[in-house]
Amino acid sequence: MWNEREMQSIKLLSKLKAATLWTVCSSLIFCLVLIPLYMYWYPEPLNLFFQAKDILILAISIQSLFGFVFISLIYNPQRKDHHFNLISIASLHVVFLVIVIYVLGVTRPMWLVQHEDRFFVIQPVHTQSDFSSALTQLMQNFWQVSHMQTIHFSNSPIVKQKQIEAGMVGKGLEFKPEQYQTFDSNFAQHYLKDIQLLDIYNDRNRIKEKLAKYDLKKIAWMPLSSGFADAAQDGVVILNRKGQVLEIVDLRPWE
Repeated sequence: MWNEREMQSIKLLSKLKAATLWTVCSSLIFCLVLIPLYMYWYPEPLNLFFQAKDILILAISIQSLFGFVFISLIYNPQRKDHHFNLISIASLHVVFLVIVIYVLGVTRPMWLVQHEDRFFVIQPVHTQSDFSSALTQLMQNFWQVSHMQTIHFSNSPIVKQKQIEAGMVGKGLEFKPEQYQTFDSNFAQHYLKDIQLLDIYNDRNRIKEKLAKYDLKKIAWMPLSSGFADAAQDGVVILNRKGQVLEIVDLRPWE
C-alpha cells in the first residue's frame, strides 16, 4: 500500500498532467481560430503598422496560464462536481476567445480612405460610438477585408467649412463610412508625390529594396496615416502615374 506522501505525489502528478494536457489543447484551439483570423484581417504590411500581434500573443499566453493554474487547482475526478468545474472553465475559455475575436475585429484596418493628400487607415472602433453598434457592424462585415475608398469635401463652402472644423476635433469625414465612395484614381492623381521625396525620411537602400520590382520613373506615392490607432506607425501607398494603387510598403512618409 502507498503511504500518504506517495498518494499526495500521485495526485499532484495527475493534476500536473491534466493541467498540461488542458493547456496544450486550449492553446491549440486558440491558435487555430485566432492566427488565421489575424492573417486574414491584418495582411502584410498592414500588420506591421498595428499592435494586433501583441494582442494575439498576450491573449494566448493569458488563456494558457489561466487554464494551467485553474486545472491544477480544481482537477479531482473523485469530486461530484468535477465535470461541472471543467465545463465552467471551458466556458470561460470560450467567452475569452469571443472577446479577443471582438477586439481584433473592431481594431482591424477595414478601410483605407483617401482624403485629399493622404490615405487614412480607419478601424471599425473609430466609426461607432457604442458597443452594440460596433458589435453589429462586426457581425455584418465579419469577412470584409481592407479595401480602398475615397471621400470628398462638400462642394458647398458652408458645409465644407463645417466638415473641416469637425475634422479638427477628431470627427472628420474619415470616420463616416456612409459617405465613402468607390476609390477614385483620377482624384488621387492630383496628390501624387515623387519617389525622390521618400529619401528625406528613409534610407535609400531600404527604398531600393522595397521598390525593386518597379521602374521608379513610373510610380509615385502618397502617405498612409494610421495615427488614429494607438501605438500605430504610418506607411506609404505606392501608385502608378494614373493614380491606381499598386502596393502598400513599410516606408515612412514623414518623420
